Amino acid sequence: MFRLSMRHAGAALALSCLACLPVGQAAAHWDNAYYHDYDDLPLQSRWMATLDDKTPLSMITLPGTHGSAARHGGWIVENQTLTIPQQLNAGIRFLDLRTRHYRNNLYLHHGAFYQHQKLDDALNAVVRFLRENPTETVLVRVKDDEHTAAGNTRSFRETIYNYYFNYKHHFAIGAKENAPLGSLRGKMVMLRNYTVTDRDPFEGIGFREHLERQDAFHLRTNWDLYGKWEKVKAHINHANHFNTNGQAVTPFINFLSGSGGAFPYFVASGHSDPRTGAPALVTGKATPFFNDWPDFPRGACLLWFCTIYFEGTNTLTKHYLNNNAHIQYAGIVAADFPGSGLIHSVVQVNRTNRLMVSANNGQCLDIEGGVRNGGNLITWPCHGGANQRFTFRHGRILVGGLCLQVEGFPFVRQGAHVRARPCSPYVEQQWGVANDGTIRSMLSGAHRCLDLIVEDRNRVGLWGCHAPSPDQQFRTRVR
Repeated sequence: MFRLSMRHAGAALALSCLACLPVGQAAAHWDNAYYHDYDDLPLQSRWMATLDDKTPLSMITLPGTHGSAARHGGWIVENQTLTIPQQLNAGIRFLDLRTRHYRNNLYLHHGAFYQHQKLDDALNAVVRFLRENPTETVLVRVKDDEHTAAGNTRSFRETIYNYYFNYKHHFAIGAKENAPLGSLRGKMVMLRNYTVTDRDPFEGIGFREHLERQDAFHLRTNWDLYGKWEKVKAHINHANHFNTNGQAVTPFINFLSGSGGAFPYFVASGHSDPRTGAPALVTGKATPFFNDWPDFPRGACLLWFCTIYFEGTNTLTKHYLNNNAHIQYAGIVAADFPGSGLIHSVVQVNRTNRLMVSANNGQCLDIEGGVRNGGNLITWPCHGGANQRFTFRHGRILVGGLCLQVEGFPFVRQGAHVRARPCSPYVEQQWGVANDGTIRSMLSGAHRCLDLIVEDRNRVGLWGCHAPSPDQQFRTRVR
């Protein structure tokens, strides 16, 4: 009788198990970091209102888009589905506008593909947005030579000067990398990625000269995706390292995008096709035979055999920012097809280990008597100690390893105390930051907000949310 050795039996079992694993793609993969539809994303039109006027531009983490106008030309060319107004309303604050000098004007292109609008159209959209949302600023990268110039009777220099005269009142002319946010509100900031033979009329920030960039955009095949992610992750950590002690004076920009031997939608999502909920592609590797690419997800497990799936840079970046509270600065994060989850996670970096300043008395949120279980939330003159440094993560507000909690649940009264307690998943520790700077409890349908109760020794309690007023508004400040 023929008998298999234990070793051969194990190999046979392994082969039979591998045969059961999916070969091409997984089931539908939904993640709110990636969005390839056309309806508006959740509104985040005034999130910069929650930042202190003194915050330097070089220390603000900004969500952005790569190829912001690239919505036409097919899968290898398209980088976005949302229009520029939709992107701005969703929270995007960096636009990547690529131009062709044609017939004495600047047309938006992606390579040879015309994107059915001129630079004027994009700038006018930003002007309208800022008029409606004067607390915000938008960084605009203008790139020349995206396609061959033709049909011109004047130089690029003359054309860009013409734009200057038309839009100079809408740009923060001469703004530097470390300009305070208060001086930029309601204005655009030019990131100059063009060449003029003399002085730049916008006096913009040099995109090549003054931004530290990660833009490893060329992927030979899909299997280069993990290497791209490693470059993105390294740049996040590099940016954070220079900002940890508030020393960054050079903005960082991190492009999550890529193309070449892989479609832009795939780099962003890891999907088999562009749809928002399309299946994830399989890498062709499985554990335990392969244990590389640790940040890629495992699934379709049978016994100890699991398929390794591709994951897009949008989702990987969202998870990395959410799960690493030490990240206090990530620079400009420019993505293809960003979803609301990625945009929100990038915005939340600005609320990591930060002081929260009351618009009423200019004092900071503070745990009375130091970080301790049961300590009351109050305001106190800002000193930057551990009991004044707050982090927003996954809907919770952390301070010194504890979380802010509404006391008295389920019988929560008007003016209820808010105290530092051990973190839990319960709703009395769930919070949201609104565009107007109010911090809302998720209890009772988010109708109650943190409120400065001056007559009670500057205690901060829970009160019914009312029209924006200083006693319910708190701004994030970098120490």
